[in-house]
Amino acid sequence: MKSINFSKIFRYGLRSAVFCKHRVSKLLVVYSLLFFATALAVAHGQPSTNRSVSITLPNDVLIQLQQQATALKTISLLCTEKYDSSAAYDGPISNLICFATNCFYSRQECLQFVAPGKSELDIHEDSFDGKFYYFGNPALTGFANPAVLAKYQVNDSSDPDYERELFDTSYLDKAGIFAPKSLEAMNDFQYLEPQVLHILGTTDPVKVSTNGKSLEISFLVDDGAISEAKRIDIKKQKTVLEARPHTEQSVATELDRLKKLQGMPTKHQVTFILDPQYGFATVGRKIFDPIGIESTDVECSEWRHYDGANIWLPSQCVSKVYADAYAAPMNRHEVGSTVTYELMDISFTVPDNVKFQLSYTNPGSSIRDRTDALARRSATHETVYTVAASGALLKESADHVWANMGLRKKAVTIAIMCVLMVAPAMVPLVRHFKNRK
Repeated sequence: MKSINFSKIFRYGLRSAVFCKHRVSKLLVVYSLLFFATALAVAHGQPSTNRSVSITLPNDVLIQLQQQATALKTISLLCTEKYDSSAAYDGPISNLICFATNCFYSRQECLQFVAPGKSELDIHEDSFDGKFYYFGNPALTGFANPAVLAKYQVNDSSDPDYERELFDTSYLDKAGIFAPKSLEAMNDFQYLEPQVLHILGTTDPVKVSTNGKSLEISFLVDDGAISEAKRIDIKKQKTVLEARPHTEQSVATELDRLKKLQGMPTKHQVTFILDPQYGFATVGRKIFDPIGIESTDVECSEWRHYDGANIWLPSQCVSKVYADAYAAPMNRHEVGSTVTYELMDISFTVPDNVKFQLSYTNPGSSIRDRTDALARRSATHETVYTVAASGALLKESADHVWANMGLRKKAVTIAIMCVLMVAPAMVPLVRHFKNRK
């Protein structure tokens, strides 16, 4: 409906009243004007019968969720995650996570199997200073570089990794707390908050109901797996897969999977279970695939209230992931894996030695800068440097330059090299023909 300019109506009405010669006529015009404008205002304020009614949460629930967000603005926690059956990890993964408003630091440590009966320590770090995101492995063994660090600019939407989930939010995600996983999410990130509150900022719930004392809230959210699959060009992906050491059967299986995902709806349902006993914190969550079958079930338990921050947090979260909901055939009711997350320690401050910018200075370390102009012109969207013994950064070697060249630049380079190689051989030949004349 177009907006009604009430000031214009009054202006014309008052002008008519001024030109009326009789007092009674003037009063009639003014009263008529007021009655007409009031009727229009009332009619204009009525909701359209075609407009869908949005579902909102009770005000006391929203207040509790906001209090949780306030308590989470500065926090440091040490947690572990343990897989019920894993051929990759020899024991639980330890994770230190620190947040100070929109900046964060994370360090994961685990023993990873490298051979039957043999495991090595693997360390991974993430940090974000509000502008740049760092993704690094500070201590590598058995690799050409003792450490590798990638630097991203979170507002660079041209980066191929812009929408990829790079940051493992671990316990936070399972406890129903939103933390950014991708560059795109980091670009808008302000502070930790309950996932329900975060989703409410983008969409309304599709259903709100009570189950005993608990409150169940369902949303339709974007499905990351489906969105990523829809961005993939099947023909290009086929070429990429065939260039790698894959069998024909594995390539065909992966392409069939991608085609299936591309035909699925782009949204799936997530249902949060909030308990008033714990300040309407998330005690459980059910995630469904795009065709409506449950794919993940998370349960939080062993709750503890932290008086100083006035917040309830679970000491344990158990995530059950059912057989791959995006592949077929399968038994949808069979649990594929169970991961247990435990909160070991927590404080509502950040240690002084925590840095939100990473810098690897060991000689031989590989620094992959994805933030400069050279990176944006590169085929891999990065400029690779190696830390010299002096600490200086040495630009990538010639083989890296060649790998990052586009086809046109490669063709031009080959042509120039051919000319340079043939030219010396042509000089004696030219002289020979000149002498014959």
